[in-house]
Amino acid sequence: FSTIPERYDEIYLRLSRQGARVLALGHRSLGVLSNQQLREQYPTRNSVECNLDFCGFVVLSCPLKPDSKAMIRELRHSSHH
Repeated sequence: FSTIPERYDEIYLRLSRQGARVLALGHRSLGVLSNQQLREQYPTRNSVECNLDFCGFVVLSCPLKPDSKAMIRELRHSSHH
């Protein structure tokens, strides 16, 4: 993003700790371009997705399953590092 809101980290961390999936949305104008011009001027995904204006968060409810804590503990103590 070209700028990040003051409480960006605080907000997305709080929401994700509550079990939500948090996506940040941004946009920028590329002007009026044909498909060919778009491919030539912005050959990579990174070249298109830089300097975006932050629009907000999309927050999807993704509650933790009741046994998630126990499963994470079990995985940590197993040999699956």
